[in-house]
Amino acid sequence: MNKQLFILCIILSLGVNYCFSQQYIPNHYSPDSVEEYSIIGEHLKAIPEELSKFTRLKKLDLRNNEIEEIPEFIFNMLTLEELSLSGNKIKVIPKNIAKLRNLKTLYLSDNKIDTLIIPQQHSLLNLHKLLLDNNNINSFEQLCNITNLDCLVLDKNNIQYIPNDISKLKHLTALNLSNNKIMNTEGLCQLTQLQYIFLENNPLTELPDCIGQLSSVKAISISDVSLPDSFFYLKNLSSLNIYNLKGELKIGAIDSLSSLYIDGADFRKMPNIIFELKNLTSLYLLNAKLVSVPKPLELLNKLWELDLSNNAITVIEADFRKLVRLNHLSISYNKITSLPVFSPNSQISVIGARNNDIRQLNRALFQIPTLKQVYLNNNKITKLPSRVCPRKRKYKMIVYLYDNPLPKIEKNKQPCKKVYFAN
Repeated sequence: MNKQLFILCIILSLGVNYCFSQQYIPNHYSPDSVEEYSIIGEHLKAIPEELSKFTRLKKLDLRNNEIEEIPEFIFNMLTLEELSLSGNKIKVIPKNIAKLRNLKTLYLSDNKIDTLIIPQQHSLLNLHKLLLDNNNINSFEQLCNITNLDCLVLDKNNIQYIPNDISKLKHLTALNLSNNKIMNTEGLCQLTQLQYIFLENNPLTELPDCIGQLSSVKAISISDVSLPDSFFYLKNLSSLNIYNLKGELKIGAIDSLSSLYIDGADFRKMPNIIFELKNLTSLYLLNAKLVSVPKPLELLNKLWELDLSNNAITVIEADFRKLVRLNHLSISYNKITSLPVFSPNSQISVIGARNNDIRQLNRALFQIPTLKQVYLNNNKITKLPSRVCPRKRKYKMIVYLYDNPLPKIEKNKQPCKKVYFAN
């Protein structure tokens, strides 16, 4: 759940007139009329010099080829606004890239880049989005000279520290440093405009207390850390992803928090602070050693999706009839013996309850008009309730019952057109 926030870095409006691939440039168009050009996945080993004739080119897409270097003539294409060279074999970003003064977006993901040569002053002033994930970069100090960046993606590199010059990136709103070797993140506290921070899979043990000063932060994704007390002050935080939480969930009653994702914790029981997050719409508590679903959970009446998979839950105390907005429930890989009861007015659409100890199903389950899919694979169901065909059902309901001790239900033995048992 939570890398999807970086979509803001890659969605761009085209705002151009022509877009042709290598094979489909009409004869009646001259090179100086083409504004977009692409050669994607064609095993291209070098950028063809003929591209230099495209004097009005704004967007050049050469993804997924075998290009090893960026030729000099590319840096003379001064109208370029978007350049994509992701998925190639480029090792060096030369200093002349600074000539592309109109460049707004640069994609260099999935290369072999280990050298960045960025001139120190007034470089790439219009560049706002730079993606360099999955390369061999050890340091990004020179990138700090691109002072108007608002989105910087550097995950899956070999970065070991955050440079002091990161303070130059005063406009940065989104930063992805996941999957690196960073041990200290205190430098981030200088980036007062940050809204989206991704730091998971680094050798961190804690976050600095100053993180609470970043009042603009809307989303954080981290792993294997304990939370500082200052997390309480992140009043604009709307999405929090934590993998392998160490210690307590120190977040406070953050009214703005709508999505909480925790995979890996030693909770045993749900922390009380969760029940104070009144605006939660998504709650994921995976691998948290939970043994019950407590009654106060029903206070979170704005929940749209709830995932409690991979715990040790045996008891459901919460009244799910009060969670009328719940659309997706996953409680797979637990030890429950029955499903919760839902309101007839429930909006539930999907229930996942694989690998439990469920032995029987309530007939009321089949009367919920919005329910489309129920996953009950690998339980202990031996028979199905009678009269399961609902009077009013807009959607077909499919109940997956593989690996239960049930006799095979043949197609001609299905109870009705609106309910289908798959086993």
